[in-house]
Amino acid sequence: MIDSSTIQATFDFRGQPAGQWDVVVRNPDGGTGTLPRGFTLQSCPPTCFIYLPVVSKTP
Repeated sequence: MIDSSTIQATFDFRGQPAGQWDVVVRNPDGGTGTLPRGFTLQSCPPTCFIYLPVVSKTP
């Protein structure tokens, strides 16, 4: 986590199928959030291309 409203992560998608994937975030306090079909994975392996939507949450 970068700050309370930004997340940075690294994933290893080698061997995973191309397609749409959900994004699930779990906080240390047990809270969760899900973005169904949050990104699309294409051309994996050896190099993966991930296309992420721009998402913002208003308090």
